[in-house]
Amino acid sequence: GVYGVWEGYPPGDGDAMTFVSAVRPDMFSAVETADGTRVELPAGAVEAVKGVMLKSASDRPAIASDPSLKPLDITRDIRFSDGSVELLKDGTVVIPAGGAKNPDALKLFTYDEKSGTWVMVKDSKYENGKVRGTVKRLGLFMVAEYVPASETFANASGYPNPFNPAKGSAKIHYLLTRDAQVTMELYDC
Repeated sequence: GVYGVWEGYPPGDGDAMTFVSAVRPDMFSAVETADGTRVELPAGAVEAVKGVMLKSASDRPAIASDPSLKPLDITRDIRFSDGSVELLKDGTVVIPAGGAKNPDALKLFTYDEKSGTWVMVKDSKYENGKVRGTVKRLGLFMVAEYVPASETFANASGYPNPFNPAKGSAKIHYLLTRDAQVTMELYDC
């Protein structure tokens, strides 16, 4: 069964929503907000009854420059109401994510406070308008479109090769599998 008593708190500090619900250690618990953000915790994920807090986070730590990563404006802060984030057993985080150009590339990322970096939740995937993933701890989560660079750029070729400046011009053809910023550097060897 699902155990939970909703306590809704008014938005504050730029948060679009804040909800707190109780989870129990002896049974499966699911906490879900009106927008579909959901946390599922198996029996044994917590030691004692705890409140789970789900907040829409308006401020998100900086994201390292990575052309493979296009963050959506979807960030959630999910933690226990005492501020802790540790789980005794893996849980599941589900975050709604609509409107992306490439929904199959949507992934769930969690912020690693120790390293100060965003880390992809390995099994995260997009299904039915939501991104879900198995997590070892709660914390700050975001949804981003992730397409590795090797899948973004293909079929580069130049003509004539080698280029002869005396003949005037050269053509370089390439294919992008998604919108991306391109920087091209040409060297005279």
